Amino acid sequence: MKVFGIVVSIVIGVSLGGMPILGYNMGAGNNERVKETVKYILITNLIIGLVAFIIFELFPEIIINIFGSGNGEDYMEFANYCLRIFLGGIVLTCLIKSMSIILQSMGSSLKSTILALARDVIFFVPAISLIAYYSHSVVTMLWSAIIADVLSFIVGILLLKSEFKCME
Repeated sequence: MKVFGIVVSIVIGVSLGGMPILGYNMGAGNNERVKETVKYILITNLIIGLVAFIIFELFPEIIINIFGSGNGEDYMEFANYCLRIFLGGIVLTCLIKSMSIILQSMGSSLKSTILALARDVIFFVPAISLIAYYSHSVVTMLWSAIIADVLSFIVGILLLKSEFKCME
């Protein structure tokens, strides 16, 4: 979770940095500049997510040792699963977080709130509950994050598209 927090903090920083640009251009009716800014924010956060994903998949032991060195073999094994499975959707998470902030910047607080709740509450809680009920495996339950990421990403795309349609 510490590593996840670092990556998400960077993504939130990039997205919040674009907030005044989006707000100003929305108010000025400069829709092309809004679209350019949204594209820039999403591409930047996509790159951040891809870099994080590559690091998590290729060098999990290095990352784990930064925060949990000196722990036993069981800890290292489970931490490895966490990085590779639970954070396997980090690219989508980065885009979801930035889409939520983009929607807020564009004045769509309801859509932003729905998307913010989608990953962590609406999809994650039922997914982990169902997987826990049927699998009884902690490692299998890690897949609930990927399920929540994919479903929330789809919701985010739909909400962002609907927002752009409202601008036309």
